Parts: sequence; C-alpha cells; structure tokens
Amino acid sequence: MNEYNRGCDGGGKTPSDRPSLSVKRNLIWILLFLLLTGLVAILLNRCAGLTLRGFFASLRHIDPPFVLCAVLALFGYVFCEGRAMASVGAAIGAPMGPVRSTLVSSTELFFSAITPSASGGQPAAAFFLTRGGTPLPKTTVILINNTLHYMLTLLVMGTAALALQFPLIASFPPVLKILLAFGFFLNLLAFSVCLLLLCRRELVRKICFPAIRFLSRIRLIRRREAAEQRLETAMAEYADCQKMIRGTPAAQAKSFLWNLLQRLCCFSIAYFVYRAFGFSEHGLVEVLCLQTFSALAVNGLPLPGGTGAAEFVFLELYRGYYSPPGLAPEAMLLTRAISFYCIFFFCGIVSVGYYFYFLKKERIGKRI
Repeated sequence: MNEYNRGCDGGGKTPSDRPSLSVKRNLIWILLFLLLTGLVAILLNRCAGLTLRGFFASLRHIDPPFVLCAVLALFGYVFCEGRAMASVGAAIGAPMGPVRSTLVSSTELFFSAITPSASGGQPAAAFFLTRGGTPLPKTTVILINNTLHYMLTLLVMGTAALALQFPLIASFPPVLKILLAFGFFLNLLAFSVCLLLLCRRELVRKICFPAIRFLSRIRLIRRREAAEQRLETAMAEYADCQKMIRGTPAAQAKSFLWNLLQRLCCFSIAYFVYRAFGFSEHGLVEVLCLQTFSALAVNGLPLPGGTGAAEFVFLELYRGYYSPPGLAPEAMLLTRAISFYCIFFFCGIVSVGYYFYFLKKERIGKRI
C-alpha cells in the first residue's frame, strides 16, 4: 500500500493527489511477462514434450460442458474479487455496484498477473477506484481489508488441506515440500505483520525500527530514511483502516466469504479440466487441496503470475492423476489457459478500456 500517495480528505483532489498509473513501466512488465512465458513454453516443450499440435489434438476428446463450467468459474473468480471489495466499501460509505466492482477487480487481477509477486495489483486498483470517485483514504481501507482476507482464506484453506491430505505430502519431492513450507510461512508472516499493524502498532515500531537500523548497518538496506518513512506511512494507513472498519463485523464476514468463494472458483477450474478429460477417480475436495498446495508453493516466488513455477508445480502435483502420463502437460496447459492466461487477456482488455474511459472523461472535464 506504499506505492501510492495517501490523501487526507474525501473530495476535491487534483490528479497529482491521486494514485498514478505508469503506462511505460507497465508496458515493460508486459513485455517481460511475455518473454518469460515464451521461455517457459520452450522449457515445457523440451522437458515435458508439450507441443501446440499435441495440445489441440487432445482438445478434440474433452467434454465441453466441463470446460464451460471452468470458464464460468473463471468469471466467478473475477466477480467475487469485486464483491469482496464492495462489501467493505459499502460499510465505510463507498458503495460500488456489481459492474464497477467487477471492472476494478479486473484491473487489479491484470496488473497482479504481469508484476512480480502481484505487486502492481493494488496500486492499479487504487488508481481506478480513486478515478471512479472513491476517496483515497477509503480506497486504502478497501484494499487493506481485501489483502487481509485474501491471505486469511489461503491460510484457512491451506490448514484444511494439510489436515485432509497430510499423507500425500510425504510423496512430494523435496523441492516441492520446501516451496510449500516456505509459502505457508511467508503467508502467515505477512498476515501476522498486517494484524500487528492494525492492532499493535507500537509493538511494530519497537521491533521494526531497530531491525531497519541493524539492516542498514550491515548494508542490506541502503536508504534507511526511506525505509523508515515507508513504515511510518504503512502504520498511518493501517491506523486509518482500523478506525474505519471498527464496528463492521458483518462487512468483514461478507468480505471473507467472498474471498473464500473467489479462491474456490479459481481452484475448481483444475477439477473441471480434470473431469473434461474424462477422469473421475479423484473428487473435488482432493483437487481443491492440490490447488491449495500449488498456490502456497508458488506464493512466495517473485514471478509474474507464478509463470514457470506454477506449470512445473502442477506437473509434479498431478503426476499419476492423468493416464496416460502424457495427458498431464495438456491438462496443465488447459488449466493455466483458463485460470491465468484468459485472466491476462480478458482483464487486460477491460483494464485498457477502463483506462481510456477515464482518460477521455478527464479530457472532457478540462475542456469544460
């Protein structure tokens, strides 16, 4: 939440007071993302024997109704993201209708997909929320809440998956076990820090400022003052957030449930693809657990959309689920095509259209 400036009031902001969107920088991220995708395609061809000809040949034998279910789950994923933000917005006096919340969630998901560790998603969502008339302090609260609930749902689902499928983890290769443990720990750490910023800011101050000074002395942090300023800004944002969300338990519950439903929609795509290929031996709950493991394993890697890691983790997790084994790469590509690359193209088109809509609107406003 430190990548855009904070505001002090609810209206009358000039463009310089609001989050900006760097077109040039995001074009660079898109080019790097496409380059990485090309490299992954080459590796999959050499390591897993995946070819476009083989992929399209396998599509002739899939069950279309299950593919349709997967596509509907994809749109459910985008829709639920927006409604999660709208639940909190309505409680703090910044309501959003289904159309606007879906447009904002599309921009958040697109910019998350093209930037490492999804770092560009929230600044982009802040840009479009404020351009749509949501005051910047309330925008900050909406995005902080959404981040907290998004992390919490993965922790809840991860804990449930570990409890239900713990014996399965023993069969994972060592690298996958390490990625899974690291991802779970990183998600838990980030969630804990966010909670401390909300509830125990003085404790954060006592821990983090000495840590920053120590890291500065050993040259791991070069600009100590900038790091301390970012921490102060984060603490101020979370203080504002705590004041606004106090007394809104119903909105918090709704936001959590929408985030949970969003995760379920995303993870169920792999199950529908599995069924589309004609398999039914493994049930929905088991596949949801595998997808939760996949999300945790890829979560801590600084890759745009987990590109590369997500593909190879899928192949490791679903080894033995598809017979003959040569179907697994084709199933992986269809799963990723629906759950990620369709997000990239669909949400990218929506983001560009939404951006030019506000650009045109601002130009008309200047003429008036």
